[in-house]
Amino acid sequence: MNELRENSRAVMAAGSQSFDFAAKALPEWQREGARYLYVWCRHCDDRVDMAPTLPEKLANVAELEARTKLSWIDVPESDLVFRAFGQVSSAYKIPREYPLDLLAGMRADAEGKRYETLADLELYCYQVAGTVGLMMCHVMGISNPAALHHAVDLGIAMQLTNISRDVREDFEQGRLFIPLSWLREAGIPENDLMNEAYRPRLVAVVERLLAHARAKYASGDRGLRYLHWRSALAIRVASGVYSGIGREVLSRGPRAWDERCYTTKFTKLKLALAAAFSSAKEIPARALKPWRAQAIDTLWRP
Repeated sequence: MNELRENSRAVMAAGSQSFDFAAKALPEWQREGARYLYVWCRHCDDRVDMAPTLPEKLANVAELEARTKLSWIDVPESDLVFRAFGQVSSAYKIPREYPLDLLAGMRADAEGKRYETLADLELYCYQVAGTVGLMMCHVMGISNPAALHHAVDLGIAMQLTNISRDVREDFEQGRLFIPLSWLREAGIPENDLMNEAYRPRLVAVVERLLAHARAKYASGDRGLRYLHWRSALAIRVASGVYSGIGREVLSRGPRAWDERCYTTKFTKLKLALAAAFSSAKEIPARALKPWRAQAIDTLWRP
């Protein structure tokens, strides 16, 4: 068990400074489950992203699906990733539909699927990020099933932020996530997205995407009252860090994609303090109605 804990702690620390920073606010009994879940997500993402060809990517997705299904039955002792995922899935009764939906999103990503409308893009964002929010609800516990919808919205918001930040990086890898209908409306050819001549129009399109993300972040924030106060604090920190990346993209304007946007350690600290202040304001309301987890018997579907 210590081997699983140490591996998950190291993988999260190396893989995502933002999530590792936010996870520190979780109670210890939730933090371990969150890390186990992260290890699986990180491994799946890397296996697909790092495969050099489409056939290899698709083969890796099929392998990940098979090994994920096997993790619900039995896993070799040496397989730290899927042992951890099997344990967190069993301990928190995570519905099997959620990880399989996530892998379906990864398959679409590997195939270079493009999205005609915002609704199409939102379905993809649900698959690769909203599902993580749903699985985390099982790990953290919720007092009302309404939290599931808000968790999906927060995952979508974070994924839209990623898309806005990584426009150039994705384009150079042959990927495009901005709704094609929006590009046509703006007069931007999808095969010449990063041409300097179109940069002001691209900024406007990305501003539109981030405005939608802000509405989803607001929905995510409304769902925090259904979490234990420390869980709510951790999610508020993660949400603040990610939305901060979106604000940085907007502040750079046409130069947003010259180099990768990120939040500094000092900014993360400021955001954590702001999250703590927001959580502190909830203390009177939480004292009047103490938090108690309910069994999650709802399967959320898009």
